[in-house]
Amino acid sequence: GIGFLFIKKGTLISPICCGGGQENNMRPGTQATPLIKAFDVAIKYNLKNSDLILKKYFNLKNILVAQLKDVKGINFNFNEFCVPYIINISVEGLKAEVVVRFLEEKGFFVSSGAACSRNRKNKVLINLLYSEKQADSAIRISFSKDTTRESVLKLSESIKSAGDILLKA
Repeated sequence: GIGFLFIKKGTLISPICCGGGQENNMRPGTQATPLIKAFDVAIKYNLKNSDLILKKYFNLKNILVAQLKDVKGINFNFNEFCVPYIINISVEGLKAEVVVRFLEEKGFFVSSGAACSRNRKNKVLINLLYSEKQADSAIRISFSKDTTRESVLKLSESIKSAGDILLKA
C-alpha cells in the first residue's frame, strides 16, 4: 500500500520500523514508485473534481434519507456536519449483524457499527449520546465513485423490507 504523512517542520518522530536508511532513516524498504504515481494521480483528480464528487455524494445521501425518513423504526445516527459519503443508521429491534447479513443477501455490502469499533461495543455512538440499543443496531453505509442513484433506491427498498421481514421472523 501507499500513504502520505505530513510532518510539520520541527516535529520530532521516531521510526517504528528498523532497516535501511531511506527517508532520513525513517523507513526501510524500496519506494513503490508505481503506487506513488497512482497516489499522485488520485489526489490530483480528486482535488480537481472535489466539488463535483462531493455534490454527487450529497445527492446520494439526500436520496437515501428521503427514502427512509418516514419509515418507522429507522433512526439516523448522524447530523448535517457529517461527511456525505458515510451514513450510519439503525433499524429498531434488529441487531446490526442481522441487517448486514440480510442486505448482503440482497447484494449490498454494509458494515456494522463504527469503523473504529469492530468486534466491540460501539463506544463512538454511545459517546455521541445515542442509546446502547441504537448503537447495537447501527449499520454503516459507504458510497463510492461507482454508487448510483438506482443502487441507492434499491438499497433503501431493501432496508425497508429488512424491518418488515426480519421482525416478523
